[in-house]
Amino acid sequence: MKETPVISNMAWDDNTSYKVTVYIENTAQGLKTQEVYENSKGYKESSVNFTHTYQIPPTPEENSSYVSTGDNNLSLLLRLCISGISVFIIIKIRRKECDNVKKEK
Repeated sequence: MKETPVISNMAWDDNTSYKVTVYIENTAQGLKTQEVYENSKGYKESSVNFTHTYQIPPTPEENSSYVSTGDNNLSLLLRLCISGISVFIIIKIRRKECDNVKKEK
């Protein structure tokens, strides 16, 4: 008896076994075959039937409480620093312009 291979998510019908006898006869039309299927209880069957199943593995569900934007923490920190420096420069320029306006009056 052939050993059942191990394949994940595959179920094999290990409880069903048949003895198959093949008769070959040489006729005028060529070779003619006849198969006889005998189940494990010794009864003859007209055909064999095995039940093998494969279950598609579930895909891992993504954690819905965490949304990934593709940004990492370093990128976010760099953007915050650039924004802060930009605001600081704008305020300095505005103050300088205000001081110049006051001096002209």
